[in-house]
Amino acid sequence: MGILNLFVRETCANILYRDSRGMFSQVTPPEKYEAAMGHYQTALQERNAKAAAGFIRLVNKQGVMIDPDDPNDLPIIMNYCQGMIETCRILKERASGNIHNGFDAPDEHGNWSTA
Repeated sequence: MGILNLFVRETCANILYRDSRGMFSQVTPPEKYEAAMGHYQTALQERNAKAAAGFIRLVNKQGVMIDPDDPNDLPIIMNYCQGMIETCRILKERASGNIHNGFDAPDEHGNWSTA
């Protein structure tokens, strides 16, 4: 997630950290994460800023005003969608029992998962 906007990266990392502390992903079916990935993928393809309404509210509460109708704000919103696709992929891997998922731990050969 190195290419992501700092605020987006922090938001995604917080989601993954909270999940790792409570392991919520282990009680959530992997299909829910697959559906969320599809939601954000569609938002990226359609450049639909309104698909990230929760993120926009969160950012606005932090004092950074983002307007989904402002084309200048579209890059950070699309960046959030990219970050959430990766975040959901990791959560899906965790839900499937794979801790060698490109975020939590490398495999026995030191490789990170590309799935």
